[in-house]
Amino acid sequence: MKPPSSHHVTSLPHPTGRHRHDSSERWKSPVLPDRIQNLDQRDPELIDHIRNYWIIPPQPGRINLNPATYKKNKRYDFSEQGQVQAVLEMLDDRRDGFFVECGAADGQRNSNSLYLELFMNWTGLLIEPDPNFFAELLSKNRHAYSINTCLSPTSKPLVANFTTAGISGGISDLIPNGQRKRYNMDQRTPIKVQCFPLYSILEALRVSHVDYFSLDIEGAEVDVLETFPHANVTFDVISVEKRLIDDELGTAKKEKRIIDLLSPYGYKLIKRLKFDIMLQRRSFQ
Repeated sequence: MKPPSSHHVTSLPHPTGRHRHDSSERWKSPVLPDRIQNLDQRDPELIDHIRNYWIIPPQPGRINLNPATYKKNKRYDFSEQGQVQAVLEMLDDRRDGFFVECGAADGQRNSNSLYLELFMNWTGLLIEPDPNFFAELLSKNRHAYSINTCLSPTSKPLVANFTTAGISGGISDLIPNGQRKRYNMDQRTPIKVQCFPLYSILEALRVSHVDYFSLDIEGAEVDVLETFPHANVTFDVISVEKRLIDDELGTAKKEKRIIDLLSPYGYKLIKRLKFDIMLQRRSFQ
C-alpha cells in the first residue's frame, strides 16, 4: 500500500460537553454518579453524561506520531494484520469515512484507523480503557474523538477489574485462560475501570452509521456484540478478534459465534486474517 501524496483532515464539530482536555495535563477520568451506574444503555441521562464529561473531541494541530514506533512498524498502514488494506478494498478506497476503534492502545502501534485518518480524510472514535495507553494516545493529538473507558459486556455501565498487560490487557473475568497463563496475569494486580455500553457512547456522539468498526478487546468481543442493539446502528465493515491464545478449538467456536450473531443483521464473512475475521453488511455490498 502506497501513501497518497497529500491529505487533509477535517474534525467533526465539538460536542456541547463542559469537560475539555488540556494536552499539558494528564487525563483523569470523571467519577460516574451511582445513580447513572444502573441506567440502561438507552437512557438519556447516561448518554448525556457520557457526552458532557467523558468524550474528548478531536484535537487541532498536527498529529504527533512516535518516530521510533513508526520505523518499527512492519506495515505502512500501521495495522497488525493488514486490516486497513482489507477495509479499503472492501469499501473501494472510500474517503471521508467514520471509524470506531475499540482497543485503540496508544493510537499508533497496530492502529486499525491511523492510516485512514492520515491519508483518507477519515475521522472517528478511539476507545481505550488502559489509562497509560490513553495518556499516550492523547499525546498523539489524533483528529478523532477519544474516550478512556472499556466496553461494558452488559447493557448497563459497570466498574470492572481490568488487568493491564500492554496490548493484551482486558477485563479480568473475560480474558481467555490461555492468555492469562501466557502473560502471567494471575500475578498482576487489576485496576478498576469504568465500562460503558458501546451503544451509549455512539448515541452520545449522535452516530448511527459507522463505515468501519474494529473490535479487539481481549476476550469481551462476543459479550459486547450480544448486548448491542444492531437494529439501531449500522456498520459497513466490521473486524473482530477471533483468536483465543493457545486454544485453536476455542478460536473456531468463537469465530462461529460471531458469525452466527451478526448474520441475522445482514453481515457476511468476507475475509479471515491471522487473528481477526472481517464481515461486511450485505445491503451495502
